[in-house]
Amino acid sequence: MRSRGERTERGASALELSLVAPFFLALIFLVIQSALYFYASNVAVSAAREGVADVRLLNREEYERVGGEARIRAYVEEYVSAVGQTTFSLKGGSEGVAVDYRPQRVTVTVSGDALSLLGPLYDLSVTREASGEVERFEPDLGQ
Repeated sequence: MRSRGERTERGASALELSLVAPFFLALIFLVIQSALYFYASNVAVSAAREGVADVRLLNREEYERVGGEARIRAYVEEYVSAVGQTTFSLKGGSEGVAVDYRPQRVTVTVSGDALSLLGPLYDLSVTREASGEVERFEPDLGQ
């Protein structure tokens, strides 16, 4: 039998769990959100690299003849929709792709948003770029 004044610890573990559980849940959400952000970042940089790889073999005349910027935007948008699916979306569709073609160097910048577990309450913008030298083929002069 219990004496008056003696306390029981019944229910103490449930109370402790109710105090600790929100922190564990927040930690789990943070880990998942970080993984989604880093995956979206990887998709953006891979899309930019693919765009650079596609355009760097074109000289200026070919670039303008085939509609280089529109071609690269469409290519990167297709890449992002295939690889990023719902975890990464370009800002404004193909407007999230910028191509800077110069005689020596081409740069492709990809901007978009990573999937947020908090929805529109938390904006996770991702902008990555890749650049490379434009290939120049020179004829062999037989020397």
